[in-house]
Amino acid sequence: MIEQLGRGSMGVVFKARDPLIAREVAIKTVPVGYGGDTERRASHIERLRREALAVGKLNHPNIVTIFDVGEEGDSFYIAMEYLKGKTLDRAIKGDVNFQFEQTAEILGSIASALDHAHAHEVIHRDIKPSNLFLLEDGTIKVTDFGIAKLPLGTLTAEGRIVGSPSYMSPEQVRGAGVSAGSDVFSLGVVLYIVLTGKKPFGGGEVPDIIYRIVHEEPPPPSKINPAVPKNIDDVVSKALEKDPGKRFKSAGEFALAFENAVAKPRPKKDEATGGDEASDSATSEERRMPFDMDRYREKESRDSSNIDRVFQEITTEIRSFRLNGNKKKRKKR
Repeated sequence: MIEQLGRGSMGVVFKARDPLIAREVAIKTVPVGYGGDTERRASHIERLRREALAVGKLNHPNIVTIFDVGEEGDSFYIAMEYLKGKTLDRAIKGDVNFQFEQTAEILGSIASALDHAHAHEVIHRDIKPSNLFLLEDGTIKVTDFGIAKLPLGTLTAEGRIVGSPSYMSPEQVRGAGVSAGSDVFSLGVVLYIVLTGKKPFGGGEVPDIIYRIVHEEPPPPSKINPAVPKNIDDVVSKALEKDPGKRFKSAGEFALAFENAVAKPRPKKDEATGGDEASDSATSEERRMPFDMDRYREKESRDSSNIDRVFQEITTEIRSFRLNGNKKKRKKR
């Protein structure tokens, strides 16, 4: 053991060194007495075993690799590759502003990993930014298969559904079972957050989130981030369809649609809106809003009133930019 990397509800993760092959690894373990009671600890160990079984069936460059599984005394552990970088949620909340092309590349890598898993009848069921690891070289890795294919409704000792409600598909929260389409929906939520900095179904109490997932449509990404083209709105909307049959048939199909939307030339203003000659010379790419996405990314410490204030400021800034950017009198629309 070298150092402790993290501690969560399911166990402790250490950085360690394998002396036989001189390799650094990450060890996820449930130590003796961890979890508070025997039943809860047994549940944690079962989830680690399930993760080992799920990932053990897979061999993909964008899926974390497991090297060893075993028991040491009364502790159960998994040894896996040690990843250097940061989780996608930390990148989003930090100083990383993803360009569309970079986002398409990341989405494609995650989709490739999920298609590989689905081909082996493994449904991840917990795709979210904190389970996607962005390496220092830009490679993305899918991690934490701890609830892969577990029945919906499995509860922790506190009575909470295992998983992350904000990223669950409608069929998951209804208890109708999961499929590859469920992971596609969760991946659509991840893309929405990368594009806008906000969760499509908001936050708050779990019942409120679940109600919105099942009954409400999220605002198009372009309504939150004006730099997002409308054709990308269509791609995200299809990934977040309530009916699994209306979503993309696979994660790869979803990623390809997004890549094509990003590559599609953006129309000039005269083609899109019939603007004046001065406006015609500037493409929509050149008219991207000159403000930093970090200003309106959702932070855990922000309350709703603060978010509303930030969006009011952004709206004012957009209008000012559009008015001051034209040298000639605009035609009345």
